Amino acid sequence: MSTQELVPVQPHLAVTSEQIAIARNTVAKGLNNDQFAVYLYNCQRQGVHPLDGLIVPIVRKEQDGTERLTFVTTVDLLRSRAADTGDYAGSDDPVFSEYGGDNDNTPGMATVTVWKFVQGQKCSFTATARYDEYYPGEKQGFMWRSKPHVMLGKCSEGLALRKAFPKQLAGLYLEEELAKENKPRPTKPAEKPVGQVKCAECNAIGFHLPKCSKRQPQAQQGQGPAPEQQSPKEENVMCGDCGVVNGHKPECKYAKKAESNPDWTETVVVINSIEKKETRPGKDNTTKPYLVLGVTDRDNLEWNMYCWHKSLFQYLKPKQMMVCQFSTRKDGDKTFCSLEKVTELAGVQFADNKPATASEPQF
Repeated sequence: MSTQELVPVQPHLAVTSEQIAIARNTVAKGLNNDQFAVYLYNCQRQGVHPLDGLIVPIVRKEQDGTERLTFVTTVDLLRSRAADTGDYAGSDDPVFSEYGGDNDNTPGMATVTVWKFVQGQKCSFTATARYDEYYPGEKQGFMWRSKPHVMLGKCSEGLALRKAFPKQLAGLYLEEELAKENKPRPTKPAEKPVGQVKCAECNAIGFHLPKCSKRQPQAQQGQGPAPEQQSPKEENVMCGDCGVVNGHKPECKYAKKAESNPDWTETVVVINSIEKKETRPGKDNTTKPYLVLGVTDRDNLEWNMYCWHKSLFQYLKPKQMMVCQFSTRKDGDKTFCSLEKVTELAGVQFADNKPATASEPQF
């Protein structure tokens, strides 16, 4: 579409090719071809010459990075276009409220009511503008600090006029409404939790729960993980208490309280489920109770851990984070893991598989 085909439309509004070129290099500088065509169409629709300066195009970036073309005008032009409809019945003076204090003359909000005849009935259209949503800051806010009532009153009147006459005033904004820069909110990329880092979504420490969206797809598994899959990654893991990488200070609450069995493997898991079972009757016709813990480790692998220590039965609950050591036993092509030692459970330090505190906490 040629931009020269857009003008003139109204007999009294004649725009030459030379004037279009001047507008392209001045008031509409920086617009692409499509944006400039929209600008000329909007001038034509409002009956405004592009060089009058009554409508100024502004390209604003949204928070998602896309561009949006808006048009800045004056409150007098909004009133004039509303009056051209024959239905504009004036407006009330702004009503200001929420002042900061006795010595603060800055209003917190302004409300304006615009009146319009709708099918012969006089109807009100009210809109409210808040100071903190439009104040452009110290650098550009001189007029706002000097005449806060005038500036905020314009914004609220512009809102009310567009509400009353959406077809005639669509896309037209006052300079005061767009003075505040629309900065995108800073965001941080999602990071995979390691060590004692807590996931913001599932609240697991050092890994992700099965239903967490940040969790990586798990591999195919059998009854239990292979020993090499059970060991947590030790490289570059920072302790959340003492700050040491790949280790602990002696006074750290995560430091080992006693020498561990070299055949045991230390890991951090979340208990997903607990199933209480009993062994088959032996020669003496007695059974032995045990627990089958469904757990998820820091590598996002799900497997079963067996607990034979009765002293731990009363403390183990689903959805608990547990720092522990376990042993492994192979039976054919299957690997069975047995819980041997609990170092920490649900944030409580353990010693000899019991809470280390003087009074045992309630789990």
